[in-house]
Amino acid sequence: LSKTDSKIVLLKNDIRSEFLENSISRELVEESMILMGTVIAEYSKRNSIAIPYRCQDKPSTFTLPQVQIEELRNYAVVNSLKRSYISTTPAPHFSLGISSYVQCTSPIRRYIDLLTHHQLISFLDGKRLLANFELTTIIDTYLSNIREANEIMKEDKRYWQKILLIRSNSIINAYFIKWINLKIGLALLYFYDYGFEYIIKLITNNSIEQAQLLKLKVSPEYYELEDYNNSLNMYIIN
Repeated sequence: LSKTDSKIVLLKNDIRSEFLENSISRELVEESMILMGTVIAEYSKRNSIAIPYRCQDKPSTFTLPQVQIEELRNYAVVNSLKRSYISTTPAPHFSLGISSYVQCTSPIRRYIDLLTHHQLISFLDGKRLLANFELTTIIDTYLSNIREANEIMKEDKRYWQKILLIRSNSIINAYFIKWINLKIGLALLYFYDYGFEYIIKLITNNSIEQAQLLKLKVSPEYYELEDYNNSLNMYIIN
């Protein structure tokens, strides 16, 4: 998938969204990391080394969505896939198209990678490896902690995305992805000027189709109250 990433940048008196360049060098690094993960996974599998393999099962049905807008097509593809999971038993990774895989290239910033390094070094040095049950216990603790950390980071990101939308004084362009809750008007949109998806409360009496381009403005009370805690209300400009 070709995905457009963005990040929120905070300045002294300004907040903005910056797109991350999809460069050849970035792609080379990503592919090199996948290659190394594949090599280490296959080596560990052949030598019966217990490591935290990252696996992904094949979905029961999978068809490429017929959507012309790249970001919306990527969203549909990703959401049709099953979640990846970590196991000490090697299994295929469907979206990467490989028979086994492990994340191992970032042991400084990712603890789970360090476990793989520990197991490999112990094997090569002839030392005792962590047994399956020991590795599983550590993995369970890691996953619990990383879920909590990820949720905090997501909440922080959503908070600043919301502030960015509230402080925008111009008309905001967004593609409609889907209704989260039609009854109360919660909708998921892709704000392509900023490069991120966000759930808003959409004020409209009209029917909306998937991938429809909407021109939006933030409901006026947010400018007055700067209410950052409740759902962000936006209305469509005809």
